[in-house]
Formats: sequence, structure tokens, C-alpha cells
Amino acid sequence: MAAPFITLTTDFGLRDGYVASMKGVILSIAPDTRIVDITHEIEPQDVKQAGIVLATAAGYFPSGTVHVVVVDPGVGTDRALLAVEAGTQIFLAPDNGLLGVIFEKYPLPKVHQITNKKLFMPRVSRTFHGRDILSPVAAYLTKGLPIKEVGPIITKYDRGDFLHPVTRVNSVRGMIVYRDHFGNLMTNISDADLQSWDPANLEIRAGYTKIVGLSGSYSDVEKGELLCCVGSAGYLEIALREGSASDKLRFPLGTEVEVTGTPARAPQAKST
Repeated sequence: MAAPFITLTTDFGLRDGYVASMKGVILSIAPDTRIVDITHEIEPQDVKQAGIVLATAAGYFPSGTVHVVVVDPGVGTDRALLAVEAGTQIFLAPDNGLLGVIFEKYPLPKVHQITNKKLFMPRVSRTFHGRDILSPVAAYLTKGLPIKEVGPIITKYDRGDFLHPVTRVNSVRGMIVYRDHFGNLMTNISDADLQSWDPANLEIRAGYTKIVGLSGSYSDVEKGELLCCVGSAGYLEIALREGSASDKLRFPLGTEVEVTGTPARAPQAKST
């Protein structure tokens, strides 16, 4: 049997020893576990960014993967810690809305509150639950611990504030929700929201900018030109070929994006 996976997503960066200490706890309990870093470069305390980045990567991991996410501005308070069984994977995170995109993708999750102190480290720091609670719980889960053993199922938890775009007959209105390392501006408008429209006739407006047509790739325009395409995460994004759309446009997260268009023509039946 292949060794199980645990992924880590945090806002810790790599300058300090925080990430390494979490890995040390995991490997002390489950030494055969394979640990994958999704990212440790989430902006400090940015739970929305963490949720989006996690959602773009989690679906590509094998069944049984345990995802540990520590972006936790409420650490040390009475906020809960969650163990969520969604699809064929498990997500461990603070109850602060971080998993909103996961709840959106998997609308019928089984959500447990982590309360079983027997699974925790002997000494629990009030400021580092990622190391002292979530890491050991993740390790025990990869060793076959049933998720019901971490604590009771709950029905009241923070589902986040994932915002759907507003769709009308010939338009859809959403917003910029994320900017990636390359400066691409991802929106909450999905590929499915645009399926019925002719991509060549779409007009995308954001702030003072209008882009006509949906590109299939970044190379469809000249170097230095803006374009819109559906990115690898399945959402409409504004990009700049071989440059940063974020630096050029200076749009803050939450900037409204409106797409207008006409329905794609249905293929005509061949005459006989």
C-alpha cells in the first residue's frame, strides 16, 4: 500500500521553524507519511486567499489525502477546529470560513469538531494549534484513525462567504477574488457561467478596462497586451502576456467584473 499524503497550507513563510516543527510532529507519529507543501506564502491572516489556493490544488491529490490548513487569526480564542470529510479527502482547519470554497465544491460534507485531547500534543500552545493539534490529528488519521474519533459531528460552522456571480440573460457580474504569483487576476466567474455564450463576442469590463473576446491561451495576443481567458482553476482571469495584469491595472480584490455577450449559435442540421 502506498504511503498516505498530508498537505500543508499556511501563512507561515519559510524563514522560521514553524513549518518544520509541524512536519516533525507528523513524522514522529506517522514516519511513512508523505508531506506535500501546497504553499506557505499565503498573505498573513488572509483566510480567503488560503481557501482559494487550497481549492485549486486539493482535487488533484489521491483519495484519503489529509489537508492541513493553518491560516488562523483567531488562534487562542474559543473558535473551533474542524475535521471535514469532503469527497474522498479530509480537511483540517480552523472554523473561520477558510473552507468556504471546499464547502461550495462539496455541498454535503461531514464536519467534525476536533475535541479529542488524547490526540493532541502533551503540551498545547495557545498560539500554535497547527503544530500541537492539527498536525498530530492529521498523522493519526493517516494511520487509519476513523474520523469520528476526532470529535462529534456538528452542523453549525462557518461556511464562509463565497460569493456567486450574478447571471442574467446576456451578462454575468462577478469580481476579482485572487491574484497569483504571475499577476493574473482571477474572478469568481466560472467556465460554466460562460458556456452558452460565443467566446469571440464576449466583452469583459473591469474598472476602466474593456477586453473583447475570450482567449484560449496567453499567446493569443501580442506581448504586453491584456487578455481574458479561463485559467487552470476553471475561472475567468484577466492576464497580461509576459507581464503582470495586477501591476498594470492596480485593481484591488473585490473589483467588479462584468461580462456581456451573445448566445453561441447552435450548429445547423445538415440537409439531406
